[in-house]
Amino acid sequence: YPDEFNSTYIIGDRQFKKAVELFHSASEQLKGKVDFRHTYLDFSKLEVTVTSNGLGANQETVKTCPAAMGFAFAAGTTDGPGAFDFKQGDDQ
Repeated sequence: YPDEFNSTYIIGDRQFKKAVELFHSASEQLKGKVDFRHTYLDFSKLEVTVTSNGLGANQETVKTCPAAMGFAFAAGTTDGPGAFDFKQGDDQ
């Protein structure tokens, strides 16, 4: 921040350093192929079953709503501040 290339470098460098740390501290060698799965989910329309008493009784199916930008988004990240003069840790 404010240079997006430098910001991207900072984040990538931190991820790389953590990956190297995990690699060197590994105690078991993995074998086999590396594979992946990827899917897109529309989190604004998920159906979720909730209980009103937490014990499994009185179940109700509800839907999620579109996301909203909250304090965490507005506060920014460790490599730079967000907009609107929000500060990390502010909850007011």
